[in-house]
Amino acid sequence: MKNGCLGIDLNANSIDLVYIKRDGNLHQIQGQKTVFSWEIPTGTTGQVEAALRDIVAEIVRIAESFQCPVACEDLDFSKKKASLRHQSKKYSRMLSGFVYDKFRSFLVARAEKYGIEVIFKNPFATSVIGLIKYMPKYGLNSASAAAMVIARRALGYSERIPSSYLSLICPELPEDGSGHSWSQWGKICKLLNLQKIPRHSLFEPAKVLEVLQIAVSRTKEAQYKPEYGEESQIYFFISSSLKQ
Repeated sequence: MKNGCLGIDLNANSIDLVYIKRDGNLHQIQGQKTVFSWEIPTGTTGQVEAALRDIVAEIVRIAESFQCPVACEDLDFSKKKASLRHQSKKYSRMLSGFVYDKFRSFLVARAEKYGIEVIFKNPFATSVIGLIKYMPKYGLNSASAAAMVIARRALGYSERIPSSYLSLICPELPEDGSGHSWSQWGKICKLLNLQKIPRHSLFEPAKVLEVLQIAVSRTKEAQYKPEYGEESQIYFFISSSLKQ
């Protein structure tokens, strides 16, 4: 993947795409970020499918222009049906799997036709990582920031937790730069969820730290170590609340 990677984020309102360079940074030309966004199509089944095909065609065209693969979240909707009653109707419709399944099948078919690789990655904590690390850094919206995390994950990059967050949630860890841990990111997800922090507050890192400090002071839980399945559940609970 010498030419970088496109990352895709699907949420209740939009399909967002970003282009990440091989070094893991957001691609920009003369200060313009290489980001794209399409609204989730609505209408009859035929209308939705036609609109999704058009979106996929444009995504593959962009991938061709950069000669790079496309990375997307590997979502398992069979495990999410029980949680749909807690979501908005629009988000529930997306989570029901129709839009995602059609989008995925159209993307794989067209990408194969044009020789573009499609990579599916575990979506754990992409929203929270994107919001904390890349939304304020690049001035992205939450969906584009999550798409950036997916692309970086496909390129093989891990996501180091900023030292200020790491020292807060895991003060017992040595300051040796080892800031990547699924369990630690899971703990941040859980703490933010418990405090029900509004999405717009995550534009302000200082506010996030303040909320985490309150959450840490209120919890006496042992170090949180989720299993893979539980990670996905946390991701969906957090991402759904942040994206609505």
